[in-house]
Amino acid sequence: MLYSPDRGFVFVAVPKTGTSAIQKRLRELDPKLLINALPDGQGGTIRMHSHATVAEIRAKLGPRAEGLRFIAFMRDPRNVLRSKYQFYRGGRAARKADSHRAEGVASLIAQPSRLGRLARVRLARLIPFEFWVRVYPFKSSAHFLDAPAGRIAVDRLGRFEHLDQDFREIFSEFGYDPEDLVLSVVNATKYEIDPAEHALLERIAWHRLRRDMEIFDQLHEKDNAAHA
Repeated sequence: MLYSPDRGFVFVAVPKTGTSAIQKRLRELDPKLLINALPDGQGGTIRMHSHATVAEIRAKLGPRAEGLRFIAFMRDPRNVLRSKYQFYRGGRAARKADSHRAEGVASLIAQPSRLGRLARVRLARLIPFEFWVRVYPFKSSAHFLDAPAGRIAVDRLGRFEHLDQDFREIFSEFGYDPEDLVLSVVNATKYEIDPAEHALLERIAWHRLRRDMEIFDQLHEKDNAAHA
């Protein structure tokens, strides 16, 4: 997550929505941004998780959240399912796990989080996608976007499928030069979705990520209306 003390926005890093590229570019343009931290109101900072939810951020800020604008990105839930699997099977998480394992048992014991990552990677490598996608306890995008009352608690919600366009449009509203708002590829994992998987992804997405599908459909309808 990112917090801008000068421009008045909070960027909520929803997993698998291009957040690494967005954060990398904004930090290059604006060194005053706080990463994974919020002001505590007394001159210090409060550390936050890189994928802190809107509800968590608002709770930590309290009344200081008023006047801030919250920004996040959304991705087609069907593609998120495949992306999460590949992230553990052969993406950045897999590469880190392989590196930690090569460092030896002592390294894994010293940092329990590495053991957890290694377990997740092994699971994805052992279990075929059609089973993994039914049982793995992943968090939905709505988990990061919804306030406790069950409504979307961000002011601007971009689309991963229009990442460059929406990134430029949204953040130019905060005084960044649109010419500077160009993204580079970060943490890309190459994979292809088998056409035979489309029906499976549709069923699983509506079963396990219903709220995500509803939000995504609303974004899609809004986009179609804007270009009608």
